[in-house]
Amino acid sequence: MSTTSEHTGERATRPAWRGHARRLVVLVLGCALVVAGAALLVLPGPGAIVIFGGLALLSTEFAAARRAQTWLLRRVRRTYSRLVGGSQASPPPSEGVSPPGGVTPPPV
Repeated sequence: MSTTSEHTGERATRPAWRGHARRLVVLVLGCALVVAGAALLVLPGPGAIVIFGGLALLSTEFAAARRAQTWLLRRVRRTYSRLVGGSQASPPPSEGVSPPGGVTPPPV
């Protein structure tokens, strides 16, 4: 793997093993965070946050982790909007509209 220096314009080469070593470190740490987060889902602690952090770390190197993180984020946002949106009471029915089932109670 080679890179171009920003200031001098000359090419600097890095050994290929550095890229592989970085990828391996990201893999090991990211997986450790995901496993620890899964354990924290049943133990006291911020399990979901640790899992999301592990996926964020893994997504820096792996496309599958990036897709999983995007999927998880969409699910969290959808669930949150359902919880917040579903907690509001529906407005009372207006006059002259029959309730569900079509049977209108007699006036008192």
